[in-house]
Amino acid sequence: MGVTENAGYGVYVHIPFCRHRCDYCAFATFTDRDHIIEDYLRALSTEIERAVSAAMPRATSIFVGGGTPTRVPPEDLVRVLAGIPVTSDAEITIECNPDDVTDEMMTRFIEGGVNRLSFGVQSMQTHVLKSLGRTHDPDNVHRSLEMARRAGFVDINLDIIYGVHGESVADWSATVRSILELQPTHVSAYGLTVESGTPLADDPARHPDNDLQAEMYEVADDLLVAAG
Repeated sequence: MGVTENAGYGVYVHIPFCRHRCDYCAFATFTDRDHIIEDYLRALSTEIERAVSAAMPRATSIFVGGGTPTRVPPEDLVRVLAGIPVTSDAEITIECNPDDVTDEMMTRFIEGGVNRLSFGVQSMQTHVLKSLGRTHDPDNVHRSLEMARRAGFVDINLDIIYGVHGESVADWSATVRSILELQPTHVSAYGLTVESGTPLADDPARHPDNDLQAEMYEVADDLLVAAG
């Protein structure tokens, strides 16, 4: 059996490795397993080969998330993705940590057929990033986007989170405005949620305030709609 055609078929590829686990994260991730990256990618390729042999449809979209996909050597990641059959106009997205981005990585992704990036920015305020347990800073966001665009990327999504402990409405408004100045093609704004088993869940003093979060939602809605 071979590849079949099927409209709207999407593939999610999970890369579970991280340098540091964020305080709010409840995803299947590991911070101490870099030694098995090669084995994991080999197993992933085997699963893809099995799916293709079982008449896997051509994908119209691939999303590589985690974890931190940019924790993996870019040449190895694009080699794995090359095994997935895609349509000629497929959208292929990789989540990026601003800490990891290099010019070489961006070039490897472009050459490997990746045409969309999603950056986990979360905030443009240093104290808010620290509250979330993030390791990057706003300057890294600017640098990583410069490298992405220099390599030829046009379609870029920026993720941001609101309702973080210690974040004011003014902080959130400043983050949204800073994000818009970066001119991404898409912005994803998420309200912070508390997931059981996370450091955030174990610290009620840092849980989001529902009323404040609702106000922040309105701020984001107003600014993003006004920006088109």
